[in-house]
Amino acid sequence: MTSIWLRHGTCEDGLRRPRAHARPDSALTEQGEREVIAAAMSHSEAVTLILTSPLRRAVASAAILSDRWQVPVAPPDERLAEWRAPSCVLGREPTEYPPPYRAWQRRRLTEPDDALPGGESLRALADRAESARVHVLTLAERIGLIVVVSHRVFIGCIAARSAGIDDPADMFTFARRFTIEPAGSWRLTDLPNFPVDQDKGHGPHGTSKPPASREST
Repeated sequence: MTSIWLRHGTCEDGLRRPRAHARPDSALTEQGEREVIAAAMSHSEAVTLILTSPLRRAVASAAILSDRWQVPVAPPDERLAEWRAPSCVLGREPTEYPPPYRAWQRRRLTEPDDALPGGESLRALADRAESARVHVLTLAERIGLIVVVSHRVFIGCIAARSAGIDDPADMFTFARRFTIEPAGSWRLTDLPNFPVDQDKGHGPHGTSKPPASREST
């Protein structure tokens, strides 16, 4: 069996500050609810279980799917959370990034074990993504089709790993360019294409746009 990874619907930070790093407690919006309902209604396969990130917008999205499909939701799993951006950039757009974060951006690909306060290093992210991928694969083999509600960059890490990318820097580079609409889905058995870059943060917002020169994640 396989699994389907679904991005949560649009949250408050995604509407108000669409290029910012969404804060962990940013709530699902009415627009986001409609997006998830539409995703649920368009799905016809029999799902056995829903897994979810512990972030508020993901938990709310999972609850909508559960209600529509009458399928249970497992307790939120920290392994499925979005990449933890440093505290100094949460809710901030690229023009507001402080100097320490800009300096970290420049060195993070060559120093994957480095992290700023409140943030997650690229190696920790890669290790967590692999742990989550193996967990979901193993569970799906045992119980059947699983839907995992998570986040754009983290789903991008799963896609990168499924494509054979295991270097933390390469995985993060792939993941931050990964494109998936709010409430959009990606199947673990799909072969991911290398996607278009986004000049956006890693929150619930954002669709494809031409590559930009500024790095914002």
